Amino acid sequence: MRPKSDIKEIELIGESIDQLISLDVGGRGLLKILYPFVRERYGRPLCLMAAEKIRERVSHGDFVLITCGMLIYPYQDLTETDGPVGGAVLARALQMGFGAKPMVLTDQAAVPVVKAACRGANLNVTDLQTVKRTERTVTVTGFPINEDEARKEAKLIFHDLAPKAIISIERRGRNEKGIYHALPKGRNMNEIEAKMVTLFDQAKERGILTIGIGDGGNEIGWGIVNDVIKAKIPYGD
Repeated sequence: MRPKSDIKEIELIGESIDQLISLDVGGRGLLKILYPFVRERYGRPLCLMAAEKIRERVSHGDFVLITCGMLIYPYQDLTETDGPVGGAVLARALQMGFGAKPMVLTDQAAVPVVKAACRGANLNVTDLQTVKRTERTVTVTGFPINEDEARKEAKLIFHDLAPKAIISIERRGRNEKGIYHALPKGRNMNEIEAKMVTLFDQAKERGILTIGIGDGGNEIGWGIVNDVIKAKIPYGD
């Protein structure tokens, strides 16, 4: 059991990391509004809590799913870069820290960008079958746009890989009506959006760890403060 002094020091480090990653570099003002509510509801530094949960669930050789990439309206083949880069860094950290086997999922149009980001993070990008039987490799794959196909694919992935966690970084969530909206004006993206939330539906049904990372309020994970987003964020309702 850790001494109280060590626990306090780790908590302080967690607070510092939270402050660093919640800096409003873009000047949008959204993180300043949303972060305090999430922090209050969980009662602990968010990054530290996520790290602890991953450590509890993930062991050497376990698969971890990472969803990333966000297509930019009105283009069908142009993606934001923070998700792919962040996803690649997460995959590297999971691989180095736990010996985990990352599978990164994105829009089909964003696969080349995500693969390039993973290679830039010094990851060996290969096919799924190779990842299953080797170490220090990662696979990147596109996910279906059609909702029914997405549900089927999600079930196959969970049945085949039995992932221990799924992490979303900068990936749109859906609202109560099943619509994936773009910021800043709430545009409907369903016609081109890969339906990633079906993976999280499967994870919840199976009791698998889910972690969501976002900076705008429309990403997977922000449902924990859905009421705050509706009340305080433009087009949040």
